[in-house]
Amino acid sequence: MANENGVANMKPVIRSRWLRAFIWLTTVLYGAVLIYLLFIRDRRHIVLSHPNILSWDRPYANLIPFRTIDGYLYHSDLYNFDVWFQVFFGNLVLFLPFGFLAPLLSGWMRSFPRFFIVLLLVLLGVELIQKFTFTGAFDVDDIILNSIGAIVGYILSRLIFRSAKS
Repeated sequence: MANENGVANMKPVIRSRWLRAFIWLTTVLYGAVLIYLLFIRDRRHIVLSHPNILSWDRPYANLIPFRTIDGYLYHSDLYNFDVWFQVFFGNLVLFLPFGFLAPLLSGWMRSFPRFFIVLLLVLLGVELIQKFTFTGAFDVDDIILNSIGAIVGYILSRLIFRSAKS
């Protein structure tokens, strides 16, 4: 919402100081878990001296939307269930808290276009960091699945906020 001057309403979404502190603490803990899962957990796969650090094919990079998703869907018999489950539901659930917490922390993020732009920048940053630090692979399908999860979290946050306001 904007005031008469066209400036976005910057009032805190949550007025209770204790609840805001709890949400910030939850966000910090969530951020720490994200950093661990995205960049630290699988460090044993890092190649320390990679000759083609700027190459998009080493380590693996998928720039074609739905290529990885398609492979897991149509060739699910080639994968253990836990791998398949982690790829789909892990990526969906991983950024659901981001979508839920962002509009609660910032009135600016209550606007879906702003939220979505920040989300895409964060996800692009995560994928690029994983690619160039060899802690993962750049996969546009991860961005798609993470975005869907974050959008579900955003919708839940907005629904809960509206029902609590009523």
